[in-house]
Amino acid sequence: MATPERGKYNLGFLLIILDVVMLILLFAGAAYYHYNTRGVVTIAESEEKRQQTLAEYQEEVARYKQKIVDAEQKRSETILDRNALIEQAKQIDERIKIEHQQIQDYKKRDAELTDQFVDLRREIDRTDDQRRSKQAEILERREEIRGLEETVAGLRSEIADSLSRRDGIENDIAALRRERQRDPVSVFPPNAAVASVVEMEGSDQVFAVSLSGVLKQFGEVNVGLTGNLGLARESESSVKEGGVFANIPLAFRRASVDLETGLASLRGPSGNDDLAGFAGATLRYAPLRKERLFLLAGTKYRQDDVSIRLGLGFGRR
Repeated sequence: MATPERGKYNLGFLLIILDVVMLILLFAGAAYYHYNTRGVVTIAESEEKRQQTLAEYQEEVARYKQKIVDAEQKRSETILDRNALIEQAKQIDERIKIEHQQIQDYKKRDAELTDQFVDLRREIDRTDDQRRSKQAEILERREEIRGLEETVAGLRSEIADSLSRRDGIENDIAALRRERQRDPVSVFPPNAAVASVVEMEGSDQVFAVSLSGVLKQFGEVNVGLTGNLGLARESESSVKEGGVFANIPLAFRRASVDLETGLASLRGPSGNDDLAGFAGATLRYAPLRKERLFLLAGTKYRQDDVSIRLGLGFGRR
């Protein structure tokens, strides 16, 4: 079925366009009316407000510009302060690093010192133990020293006694030495003597041997017994004598005198014995002071006869 042909323009679409145009015209008319009635006032008010706002804005802009200038100046100052703070922070960082290094060194040194302190403390403990041990030893040593001091005191007393005895002995030795110098030791005995004498009476001579010994000493005088045995050359008689003697010193170890007395028994050629008394005096002279060796010279009285005695004696003074 064939469709009827439409015209070149669509009427419905045109109506819509007309409606839109009418709406625009109405809106424009209303706007124009509103503009001419209230819009001018509103515009004037708006212009006034705009001018006021613009003035306020300019003032605000000026204020903000001043604030910006102040802020810029403050920013510059802040930047300078920041740079100073940064530099100070760098310095502080350097100091912190140095301080940190020093702290590490101090920690290391503290550890070393702590170890040293521990070692020292241990050493002190050992030393203290040794000190206590030494104190005990010292106390023991003090006791030993007290004992030794007492021993030393006793030894000093003994030494003093020994020194006193030694001084006494030295004095005795000195006295003995002086005595020995004064009275030297001889090979012959000091209290006994033997003598060989010749008694000459006229033309007759008696050869005799004499023995004597000291019994007692009275001061410087020695008293003792003496005995003589002799033979006559011419008369062929013998003589036996016994008695006492007293020796009187004249010069020490040089000369002395023997005084003798006693009884004599005379036997003649016929064998008869005659008993008689005798008395004599004999000088004893020592040519050598050191030895008891004497030259004898003296006289003897017997039976109304006086004889001269010469001889040599050994022993006693």
